[in-house]
Amino acid sequence: MKYFVYNRHFGWSHGTPANPQVISEEDGKELMKRAGISKNDVLLAFPPAQFAEEGDELFEKFGGNRYLMLGDLERCAGKEDAKISKPLEVNWD
Repeated sequence: MKYFVYNRHFGWSHGTPANPQVISEEDGKELMKRAGISKNDVLLAFPPAQFAEEGDELFEKFGGNRYLMLGDLERCAGKEDAKISKPLEVNWD
């Protein structure tokens, strides 16, 4: 299982994250802390664990994404190799 962020679901299928961006475990834990969401929240695909609104600082910091999940990338749709092969570099400053 990996931490990843995403901004939308696949088509009509609520609960299927689309176009995920992998983040490091450390960044996942820090994001949960700052957003006030629990590990149990991020283990669920639906309802998604929303950590930001469009335009928020965290939304921008995480590449235009607003949901966090800890799960199996194989269950996601629209995966891009560049976004799942290495974690997003997050600058917390």
